[in-house]
Amino acid sequence: MTESTDHDVIRLQQHLRRWRNATLAIIAAVITAVSWQPAYTWWQSMSSTAQAEASIPPERIHTVANQLLKDNIKLSGKIRPLASVEISSPFSGTVSSVHVRYGDTVKQGQLLFSIQPDASFNSGLMQTQLLYNMAWDKMKSLKSWSSSSTVRKARRAIIQQQQALKKAKRKRDEDRLLYQQGVIAKSQLEASEQALKDAKTGLSEQQEALRDTLAQGSKHEISLQQLKLEVAHNNLISLQNKLALADVYATIDGILMLPEGKNPNGSYFTPIKLGRHLGSGEKMFQLADMSKLRAALKVDDRTIIRLKTGLKATITSSILPDMVLDAYTASVSREPIKGSSRSHTAQYAVSVITLQLTTIERDNIRMGMSVMVDIQISPPYQALVIPIDAIYMEKDQPKVNRLDDADQPQSVTITTGIASVHDIEIIDGLKAGDRIVIPDI
Repeated sequence: MTESTDHDVIRLQQHLRRWRNATLAIIAAVITAVSWQPAYTWWQSMSSTAQAEASIPPERIHTVANQLLKDNIKLSGKIRPLASVEISSPFSGTVSSVHVRYGDTVKQGQLLFSIQPDASFNSGLMQTQLLYNMAWDKMKSLKSWSSSSTVRKARRAIIQQQQALKKAKRKRDEDRLLYQQGVIAKSQLEASEQALKDAKTGLSEQQEALRDTLAQGSKHEISLQQLKLEVAHNNLISLQNKLALADVYATIDGILMLPEGKNPNGSYFTPIKLGRHLGSGEKMFQLADMSKLRAALKVDDRTIIRLKTGLKATITSSILPDMVLDAYTASVSREPIKGSSRSHTAQYAVSVITLQLTTIERDNIRMGMSVMVDIQISPPYQALVIPIDAIYMEKDQPKVNRLDDADQPQSVTITTGIASVHDIEIIDGLKAGDRIVIPDI
């Protein structure tokens, strides 16, 4: 083979190798492009997801779930006794003995103090006793009136007048006969006839007097006197009962305190002491029943419509952090507190009463102490709940931003239910497992 022929063969082999390498490169590129397309798509998707998630902080993404929802209302109030009784002076007098001090715990029937009545009270008692005795004697007289000396006297007067009438009639008859015989003058006959008329008139007057006398003891008069006797008796008993109250006893178990408010003259009540003069009806003690406690609340008209008696409640106090008292709503006012609606929203009175108190709780709690009352409107139940901050309003519709399958926030209209301070119930529009975005406020 010549030298030129060998050179041509070598050139042809090199050309074939270049063509083969180029073909293999093209085939490899095609295979690579086909095999890496899904991977590239996945990478692009993950990249966009990462960018979307990177734009929403994790703390602003909330997963919707069922949880226990409590429909409670928290209110502030003041501690008051379960009940209180004001003890006043039964009459005017001077304190003759004192057996207790303010702040003492007393039992029903325990002697508190004694009062010596004024002379005016004793004088009034004697006068009332006299009036009663007179009413009693009068009543006794009326019951036997028909046989009384007054009635007997009236009957005797009639008998005497009847005898006088008979005598006057006989005299007139005799004078008429004598006049007919001409023995006496006509004037004498006329005088005897006038005497007869006077006797008849006198008898009529005596009979009328008897009827009037008997009427004084009639059933009607007896009934009237019976009423007068009862009034006199009641007045006497009232004063006697007041006198019996000279020794003043506790009417209930409780703690002795100064009366609330002020005296009619505007002064504050002062402690009772030996020798002090008291006016009739003057307040001396307030006896507070501490067997249970009452939390006095004031609520507005939006809250009062959700409350009723018998709801469960708990009472706590920041002053006594370990104290939790079980209680219930005992009274819910239907009328606003007097004067509360003049300058602001009407307020209504609500009372919450404790169930039981331990000795330690009773000793630690003070009247007027501020407390928080948590009232359970309905029993806790499972519900879809989201943070209330996740909701925004658009065209008067509550909405949230829910993440779709591509993790993009979408506006969704929801229906809400009961709300607490931080959470709200979802009735419609979301389901458990949905992810929502809490707006960055």
